[in-house]
Amino acid sequence: MKRVLIGLMLGLVSLLPQVQVNLAWGSEKPKLFVQTGHSGHYVDSVAFSPDGQHFVSGGEDQTINLWDARNGREVRTFRGHTARVFAVAFSPDGKRFVSGSADKTLKLWDTNTGREIRTFREHSDIVTSVAFSPNGQRIFSRSNDGTVKLWDANTGREIKALYATSVAFSPNGQRIVSGSGDGTVKLLDANTGREIRTLKGHTGSILSVAFSPDGKHIVSGSRDNTLKLWNAYTGRVIRTFQGHSDGVWSVAFSPDGKRIVSGSGDGMLKLWEVGAGREIRTFQGHSDGIWSVTFSPDGKRIISADRYNIKFWNPESGHEIWVIKSRFSPIKAVDLSPDGHYLISTLGRSIKLWNTNTGQQIRSFQGHSYAVYSVSSAPDGDGIVSTGGVYTTLWDLKTGRRLKKIRSSGAVMSVNFIPNSQHLIVGPLGRNRFMGFEYRYKNPFIQTIYGNFSCCES
Repeated sequence: MKRVLIGLMLGLVSLLPQVQVNLAWGSEKPKLFVQTGHSGHYVDSVAFSPDGQHFVSGGEDQTINLWDARNGREVRTFRGHTARVFAVAFSPDGKRFVSGSADKTLKLWDTNTGREIRTFREHSDIVTSVAFSPNGQRIFSRSNDGTVKLWDANTGREIKALYATSVAFSPNGQRIVSGSGDGTVKLLDANTGREIRTLKGHTGSILSVAFSPDGKHIVSGSRDNTLKLWNAYTGRVIRTFQGHSDGVWSVAFSPDGKRIVSGSGDGMLKLWEVGAGREIRTFQGHSDGIWSVTFSPDGKRIISADRYNIKFWNPESGHEIWVIKSRFSPIKAVDLSPDGHYLISTLGRSIKLWNTNTGQQIRSFQGHSYAVYSVSSAPDGDGIVSTGGVYTTLWDLKTGRRLKKIRSSGAVMSVNFIPNSQHLIVGPLGRNRFMGFEYRYKNPFIQTIYGNFSCCES
């Protein structure tokens, strides 16, 4: 099960482009390109251009470097920030990119000329993440001042400031719902940032929000121990769901929009009927707060997770179908295959593959010498990528066979596929220990890897 964090936090894990290696898995030997950008300082952010031909990196030395992704050469350096650069993002056409810094500003740059187009100055603390809207006309930024700001990319004007604890987009991407610490839920125009309306009724901070699949309703979970169902067009409270004895940490609609599942700090999982507002049943079995809930794509399973357990439930009977337990250490990561047929989980030094329909373990992937901290299913559904200790490993999901094992110069703690691409970013905390590569399971002859590591083992 993948816990999807929807919203504006598009600052990816750090990537340090100090060394690039092209791996030719045929008869050619790996080629090494040494890059000297950022003068050995920490690098905190990276972004690929839309065409994948270039990427930019920002870091501790207050500069941003543009790199040619095909040969590892530095194209140019952008200077203007007066403190560490924590976030970078390209515009959809790749002609511009935006950077966010510890100097409390954003800067918009011309990719081709290196010219600084403008500076955005309204944040009062470090800017931690930035993103362009799909049409390139708006920029989002998130700061440690507690705000998410929407900007006009062409004029630099601040359109909207949000104080959000949770954010979700409508299914058509035209509206945003955000939950706030003051207990209000705000509905916004995703294109302009205009506040359409404020939804009031909760008496505690909002911990979770979600749109219904048809976009007509919103559900919110609050620290006041309740859920509320709202009309997404009028803002009217349709009903309040009461029954939890602690804050509602997570909410989700069923695929048909007729039911809602909620997870709470009280360790209870509850299923609600949207139309009648009644509690259908309570699923008991968690001994800790439930931080994530979701339905399977066909709606026939509910998946919930706390720190030590992942549970699959039958929503019709309320029976626990199966559970993944970790007695001695928390389960570090879980993911669903793209088709929803398989669940991948980490457990100690191994990776487990489960059938989401039967709950049966299909196989165990063995080979890591250290605890596996992160796992991700490839977009094509054929491969799995995992990290543990100093290794990043590619596996065949269907056979369990290890396809490739890459050794880094330091511990790797996370792996994430960049949305809508074949690129991964793999990285830990620390200096000179981040890399990214292109996943090509179907044609595994050339892979480009950035970072500081040694390579490779089959």
